Formats: sequence, C-alpha cells, structure tokens
Amino acid sequence: MDEDRFWELIERSNRETRSRKERLAWLNTRLCQLSADEMIDYHMWWELNANRGCTCDMYAPSCHLLRREATDGFEFARTRVMELQQVGPTRSTRVSNSLPI
Repeated sequence: MDEDRFWELIERSNRETRSRKERLAWLNTRLCQLSADEMIDYHMWWELNANRGCTCDMYAPSCHLLRREATDGFEFARTRVMELQQVGPTRSTRVSNSLPI
C-alpha cells in the first residue's frame, strides 16, 4: 500500500460514513480485507502521518482548547486533525494558526 492508497481509504471512510462509530466499522471492514503486508503498510502510514502532527503548533492549541496539559488530550486532538486530513508541517500550522486563541 502506498501513501495515496492510505489517504484514499481515509477519504472514503469520511465520505461514506456520518459518525465516528460508523467510520471505525467501515475502516475495520476494509482493513480486514487487506493482506497482512497491506495492513502493516497502513499502520506504517498511520504512524508516519500521526508523528508529523507531533509539533508545538499542535500541542499548544490542544492544551489551550482542552484547558489542560495532558498527552491523552493531545493524542485525541492530533488524531482528529489527522482524520480530517490536516496533517503535515504546513497543514498542521495552518490549522493551529486559524484557531481562536
């Protein structure tokens, strides 16, 4: 699985579902149909993109919006932004700069 296929799965899950619970079930169904190598690739792309969000540009707004410094809140915020496909150095900066702080 290449990065384009990874994002295609994420995009389709967002388009074809209405709630987070539905999205999880949709992704679970699709991922179970993949080969073991493709599942590992998916996980690798998830981790790579999630790690791109580990920046001060993401941590500071999550602390401010959640009113506390906690890694679980940051993980939630980082994952949510990634689900919305707003990851990467330039995209995460754009999102954090647009937050009303």
